Amino acid sequence: MAEEVIVKISLEKGDNERAVDSFTKKITYLTKANNDLKKSNNELIKSGQENSKEFVENTRQMEINKQKIQEATSSRKNLITSLLAEDDSIKGLRVRNAELIKQRDQLSTTTLDGQQKIAELNKEIDKNNIAIQQNVSALEKQKINIGNYKSALDAVVPG
Repeated sequence: MAEEVIVKISLEKGDNERAVDSFTKKITYLTKANNDLKKSNNELIKSGQENSKEFVENTRQMEINKQKIQEATSSRKNLITSLLAEDDSIKGLRVRNAELIKQRDQLSTTTLDGQQKIAELNKEIDKNNIAIQQNVSALEKQKINIGNYKSALDAVVPG
């Protein structure tokens, strides 16, 4: 009897899952690069060149890589938290906002492309904020509205 395919299901990874994979690869690559630089520095120390330009440059690059590893690890952790949280939960929305704000803060405000991307990210952040505000308790709404004194006072005394 010949087999017949009745239903074929193809699942694609979502953007967040791809981003987690990307961060994981970046962390792995940077960690390997740091290990290689460390080996190189150890060889320079053995040959008495611990004050050489190459040694200093390797050390500087290792520090830069450590910073990038920390940033990538933090972003990866937040994305995983977002994936594990219910997609439209308040916690998930807050985690997504934190990631969107990080992305927005790294964009250039001087280029047209950067300004457009910032506007898109701000729109998404605003949409998430509205969803959060509509679904929290009265006390949380009060905390969110702290700082709206001017608009509150304008309602009492115009101008």
